[in-house]
Amino acid sequence: MAISGTEPAKIAEEVMFRVWFAKTPEVDEFTLERYRFSLEKMKSDNPAGFDEKDYVALGHLYYNKGNFEKFKEILNEGIARLNSLLILNSLILGRIASVLHRDLEKNQIFEAIRDWFNHPLNEEKYPLMFFSRGSVTKFWGRKMYFKGLILGIKIKNDGKSVITAGPFSVQVETDELFIQSVDADVLQEGDSFLDEAVNFILDEFVIKTQLKEITDEEVAYIRHYLSEEDYNFLILESRPIPVGEIDTSQYVQV
Repeated sequence: MAISGTEPAKIAEEVMFRVWFAKTPEVDEFTLERYRFSLEKMKSDNPAGFDEKDYVALGHLYYNKGNFEKFKEILNEGIARLNSLLILNSLILGRIASVLHRDLEKNQIFEAIRDWFNHPLNEEKYPLMFFSRGSVTKFWGRKMYFKGLILGIKIKNDGKSVITAGPFSVQVETDELFIQSVDADVLQEGDSFLDEAVNFILDEFVIKTQLKEITDEEVAYIRHYLSEEDYNFLILESRPIPVGEIDTSQYVQV
């Protein structure tokens, strides 16, 4: 989408909608540059009118351009000038995404989360909330692809996180959300920094199917995002295993 003709006030919202914390940019280089030029010009021409969404949008552009230091610099400037929780949220998420994308030490993720809850701007201990796009995962040994699945993530101060996707809502330990063994193929192909978080939703689907607690809405949701083959695999794995088919040779009788 070209910028020409777009109202300046809407550029930031357009960028925030289109440019995510992805491992590789989801918009072309030319468009990223046009966005960057427009926002930097807005900041230069009217620095007092440069608001929190403008800062966040420009930060997203720097991140997607691979300039992480510039990303931190512009967002820290916005936080200092505007005391904005929105900008702080973006800075923390960028730090988390950077750790996952660059395969850095996972303890830096938890340092970023602690900084969110301990920051003076977040005296109320609001949860860290964001959206993540799931595109590919490996579930029980099978690689699965999704068509634009969006996960809602809420990280709470009690060490718990809530993952939502359509009618599904699953609470997990925050440690589990980030300390996972991510398959190398998924790391190579994934668009988002939490692709495999969708596994928690798939686990919930399987469990509810086995317990016969799955709803028509939940079935329709999963079928929409999975291929027919992947959906049939899930249904097969959801089949209760008859006692006679269970290999008990490795167990010790007590």
